[in-house]
Amino acid sequence: MVISRGLDTAYDVIDSIEGEPVQGAARSKVLIGGDETVLEKMTFENGAFSSPHTHTYEIVSYVLRGRGDVTIGGETFRVNIGDSFRCGKGVPHSLKAVEGEVTVIEAHAKV
Repeated sequence: MVISRGLDTAYDVIDSIEGEPVQGAARSKVLIGGDETVLEKMTFENGAFSSPHTHTYEIVSYVLRGRGDVTIGGETFRVNIGDSFRCGKGVPHSLKAVEGEVTVIEAHAKV
């Protein structure tokens, strides 16, 4: 696939990430997947959060909407619209929507 139309892809409910529970309403959809990389849109409703979890790959994320707290390797950062963050493979991390709905665009290895 060379191009993906955003309106053609449906959201999936996120109830866990890497086997760890997600609290509150959260959803995701793959925007496009390549041979080795995926671009994904994830939305957490106000107050929703992911439990600390790890991946076998690095992630890079861009905050499209809202304000949240991202914890990476035990350190918490407040992120806002326009911020980006990175998490190395095997590093525990989590995200909590603290002010409105938080939407992030995330790039990571295809699994």
